[in-house]
Amino acid sequence: MWELISFIFALSTSYNALMPRRVKISFLIFLQFVAINILMAQSASSYAELISSGDAYLAKKEYYNAKTSYQLASQLDEIAEYPKNKIEEIIKILDAELELRIVYEDKMLLAEEAYVEKDYELAISLYKAASKIIDYEYKPKTEILRIEKERETLKNYRIAFEQLILDAGKAKVAEDYLLAISKLKEANELFPEQSNLIIEIAQLNLKLKQKDARNVKFKELIAIADRRR
Repeated sequence: MWELISFIFALSTSYNALMPRRVKISFLIFLQFVAINILMAQSASSYAELISSGDAYLAKKEYYNAKTSYQLASQLDEIAEYPKNKIEEIIKILDAELELRIVYEDKMLLAEEAYVEKDYELAISLYKAASKIIDYEYKPKTEILRIEKERETLKNYRIAFEQLILDAGKAKVAEDYLLAISKLKEANELFPEQSNLIIEIAQLNLKLKQKDARNVKFKELIAIADRRR
């Protein structure tokens, strides 16, 4: 477009010396008219594109991008009411969203605190509440999925933990302290916070040493008896 305008003015300069004064003036007026119409056509095209862009952003709830498009369109056509009305509409939406955003952030903070405290039910409930307040935010949904996955993993750990405790109990009854200690150590790796397991493992280690000592003493007594025969 700018190349065409430059060509037109270059053309007027080239023929400037060859034309009679009256024809020259008429020709220059004509060229200016053509250039102005080209600029107006380009502006109209840009205005339509900006309005279309603003409408598309607004439909996707990308309010700041939409507002920028409408503001640029309004600068091209200061008389047009449509972009101005849309800007006012977006400002009202953003003002209302600001209030919702405060409530949303409070819910998100409480949900994170509940998660840290391992209150997964409450955390999920709060994330769901936050998601309802601002439905296009992805974080509450992804956090819910993450917690549910962790809960499933925790459930499987709990099942394995209980089985290991059961196996350790059976081993203790059979006085297979080495096996019992092994099972309790596996259980402790699943839930390191179970401090009672550490105590129980220490007690079983003591019993194992006592048992080994008894076995050694027993073998010594057998050996002495054998020598006396």
